[in-house]
Parts: sequence; structure tokens; C-alpha cells
Amino acid sequence: MADQLIREALPFQSTPLCPVPQYWNGTSYEKVQGAAGAMSVVIQGGVAITGGTSSITVADGSDAALGAKADASVSTAGNGSVIALLKGLQSILGLVGASPTANTVNDRLKTLATSTGAITDAAATGDGSLIAILKQLRTILTDAWDDPNNALRVRSTILATPVVGTQANAWSAVAAGVGATSTAVDTQYQPQISAFGNASAATTITLQVSQDNTNFYDTPVTQVLAGAGNFHLTVATGARYARLKTSAAATITATIAGK
Repeated sequence: MADQLIREALPFQSTPLCPVPQYWNGTSYEKVQGAAGAMSVVIQGGVAITGGTSSITVADGSDAALGAKADASVSTAGNGSVIALLKGLQSILGLVGASPTANTVNDRLKTLATSTGAITDAAATGDGSLIAILKQLRTILTDAWDDPNNALRVRSTILATPVVGTQANAWSAVAAGVGATSTAVDTQYQPQISAFGNASAATTITLQVSQDNTNFYDTPVTQVLAGAGNFHLTVATGARYARLKTSAAATITATIAGK
């Protein structure tokens, strides 16, 4: 009897979207429709948005209020409304954009750009941007490169080497007597001394050396002329001075050189 009274008291409604009568499961129906007609949607995963009292429930269970447009920016670690935190994020992103301050990402990027330089930078031989130094390096390598086959140009400088270190005339068409000696020549300690010339008669030419231009000593180098002719003597020595001695009278012309 009680069941029949309930059926008669509650109207039977069924639609394609809700084929089950409303009274068949009134409790489930109340969860969707709500006793007062308010909407409540539950999203699986820990976040709930509820009409009437705007709030966001974060997964860990704490509530972050949406806040008001007038909320102050919160850019440091700490609590704040959603609007305050978004304002803080906007401020931080602004530093990366058009408002650089010391030690920000944008400031460091600008410093890096300055150090890198521009493609119009002139080549620098001293301090300069990275591009300027690379341009100078390219100029140097281009000057050193000879052809497309990767051949490296080698530039050499040839220095003129003197034939002799010192030289001077010992005799100049001098009529030298028996045992006569020539004028001494300062050979400046050259390691090798040469004497060459000619005599008008048979004689023996001896090369003498000295360290003080006073005391001269015969070297083992001599040349015997059987008659008029040329002579050439060379001795390895580090003596400071050198001269010639003739054993017979003759007109002699001679040059002594150190080399």
C-alpha cells in the first residue's frame, strides 16, 4: 500500500535523455540538479570549481583565492591570490622583455650582444667585439693564404751577407826590402784571415799575426814565389792584427782581409 501511494504522489517523467523516472533514484538526481537549482561540478584530479563562492582547490588541498584586480603583485616565494601571483609573473617576464635591470636575463643577453658585436664592426687589431677580432683574423689568414688549394704563403727576407769582415791594403806598390813587413791590418778577431797580392820578383811571403799590434809572430802559412807573380795565403786564427813579411826585395801590392 505504501509503495502504491508513493507512485501515485510522484509524477512519472521520462525523456530520451532521462529514460529513468525521476523518482526512481531521487538521491542521484539531487546531486545533478541540486536542491536549490545551483550548479556544482566536481572534476576528478583534485580541482573543484563551485558556483556561488568562486574558489580554486589545488591538488594538495590548500585554497588559492582568485583575488581582486587591485591585489598587489607577489613576485617572491610566498602566498598570494591568483591575480597577485599572475601580476608577479607578469613583472618577472617584463624583465626578460623591455625593462632590463642588472643581472636579469635580458640584461645579460644585451651584454652578450655587445660583446659579440655587429656585422658592420670594423676589423680590430687590439680590443674589440668578437666580430671585429674575427674580421682581423680573417684578414691575416687571407694574406697568408696563397691559393684555393690551401697552400700557405711563405714570406722570406734575404739579408745581404758581407763577403769579408774587414779588409785593408797591406802594401800598395811598395818597394819592400829584404825582411820588410807591411802595414798591419785590424782584422777584428775574425776567425779566418786571407792575404793576396803580387810581387815583382822571386820571394817568400809569410803571414804574421798579433794581439797587441806590437808583437807579431809568423804563422806556418807561407808562399814561395820563384819569380814575379801572384800569391794567396789563408790561415784560421782569431788574432786581432795581421801583416805580411817578404824574404827578398820586391815591389809588392797586397790586401789583408778578415772573414
